This record gives sequence, structure tokens and C-alpha cells, in this order.
Amino acid sequence: HLRAVFQADGGHFVFERIAARPGKPTWFGTIAEHPVLGLPGNPVSALVMARLFLRPALARLGGGAAAAVFVEAPLAVTLEANDWRESYLRATRDEAGRVAPLPNQDSSALSALVQADCLIRRPAGAPALAAGERVEILVLSDRA
Repeated sequence: HLRAVFQADGGHFVFERIAARPGKPTWFGTIAEHPVLGLPGNPVSALVMARLFLRPALARLGGGAAAAVFVEAPLAVTLEANDWRESYLRATRDEAGRVAPLPNQDSSALSALVQADCLIRRPAGAPALAAGERVEILVLSDRA
């Protein structure tokens, strides 16, 4: 609903959707030269996109670093090949720093978001990976 109101009030979209999971309906635009970020309505998608886009934007407005910082970590399990969208898998790290995605990656699974201490970034079209191979992660919490 907000997209229609935004546009009716003179807003101009810079982009209206992104090829990411979760978070495809994320959009960004300007209205009267003010930036507006539209987050998905699903709570999991909104929280993931806020961590990827909103937090860095607020940091930049406050004079800090503008980008989310990804680090590498080894996989604890194998991962299937990824589809055409960049994916952010809710995951946990073990004591050795290995990461494993949580079993329920559905965007309505709040329990997976609560349990996650990092997001595994899977580029669009990424090949399958074996346990021990390295992936990029975005740390959400320093627990574990």
C-alpha cells in the first residue's frame, strides 16, 4: 500500500524490487529530495533487508561506514546451488566458527531469525558447496 501512496504523493522510484531472498519487494526512491526505503511487509524479510540496507544507510547519515561488512567462514554442512536471486540464509556458527543454515528458511519463520547469529550470503547462481568450503557471512550477533 505504501508504494502507491508514495508514488501518488510525487515519489520517484530508484528501484522497485530486488533480486534477493528474502526481501524481493524492497524498494527505494525519493520524495521532495528525501530518501525513502520501503521494506517488505513480512517481518523476517523486513528485518533482513533493514540489516542489509537501512542500518548501513543510517550509519552513513551519521558519518560512519556505508556498507554492511561481510566476513568469510567455513561451512559446517553442504549447500545446494542457488537460484537466480541473491540469498541470505539465516544461520548459526558453532564453537569452531563453522556456519550452518537453519532448517526453516521460509520468510515467515520468525524462529529461524531469532536463532540466527549470522546470515550466509549466496550470490545469484552460486554453485553447490561442500562442508569446509568458505562462504561470506554477515554477523548479526556475537553470541556463539
